[in-house]
Amino acid sequence: MKNIGLHIRLIDKISNVAKKACRLNIPYFQTFLIDSSKQFTKLTTQDVEQFLYFRPQFKTLFLHASYWINCASPYKIADKLLEREFSLAELLQFDYLVIHPGSIAHYQTKSESIKLIAQRINRILNKFEKVNILLENVGHAKRSLGGKFKELRSIYDFIEQQHRVSFCVDTAHAHVYGYNLLEPQEFIEILNQELELQKIKLIHLNDTQKEMGSHIDIHTCPGKGKIGKQNLCSILHHPQLEHSLTIIELPKIDEEKERTVIEELKKW
Repeated sequence: MKNIGLHIRLIDKISNVAKKACRLNIPYFQTFLIDSSKQFTKLTTQDVEQFLYFRPQFKTLFLHASYWINCASPYKIADKLLEREFSLAELLQFDYLVIHPGSIAHYQTKSESIKLIAQRINRILNKFEKVNILLENVGHAKRSLGGKFKELRSIYDFIEQQHRVSFCVDTAHAHVYGYNLLEPQEFIEILNQELELQKIKLIHLNDTQKEMGSHIDIHTCPGKGKIGKQNLCSILHHPQLEHSLTIIELPKIDEEKERTVIEELKKW
C-alpha cells in the first residue's frame, strides 16, 4: 500500500488546511496560498502559530505557487511575487514550492525564456536556503512552457544548485498535452529519457475528463477518466518511482468523498 497525499483547497485560514489533513489522516499535502475568493491569503500571527503546531505531524509539505507567477516574464514583478511565496513557504515550514514554468511573451524566443526562468530560480535559491523547487509539467500549449518534458529538463540544465530542483509530473497534464499514458511503460521510458526517474520527487496522480492532446485541463477522480485505473495504477506502483511521493488533485467534492477516494486509492 502506497501513501497518498491530497491537494487541500485553502478556504479561509491556512491552519484549517492542516486541521483537515489531520482529519483525513494523510501523511503529506499540497495547498495554495490563494483563498476561495481567489485572493492571496492574509496570514495572522495566530494562524501561523496554529499551522506550525500541526506541522510535525506531516512528513513533507508542498506549496503550489500561484498561477499568476509567470517565471518566464522579463518583468521584475515576477521576482517579487515569487519571493513573497518563497518567504511564506519558509515561514510555514513547507519543503517544496511547485512551480509551473510560465508563458512566453510574443517578443521572446523559447530559449530566451528557458534561460530567464533558470536565472530567476537561481536568484531565489541563493536568497532562501530551506525551500526547494519542483518544476511541474503543464497541459497547455501555444505560448506555455513546460508541456514538453524536455523543456523542464532544459530549465534544470541551467540551474546552479541542481540538488535543490527536481520535477513534479502531473499525469492529467501529460495526457491532455499529448503523451500516451494508455501505454504506461512507454510513458515511464519517456520520463526516464527526458527527465530521469530519480529526479521525479512528486507525482500528481490525476485523471482527466478530456482526450489526449486536447490541451484542456479538467480533472476527475483517479480511475474515472480518460487515463483510467489500470494505467494510473501502473504508474503509482512502478518500481523505479517508489521514491516519488503521490498527491491527488481532486475536483471540488465534499470531505467525506475525498476520504473515500483516498481510501480506495490505498487499495490499488
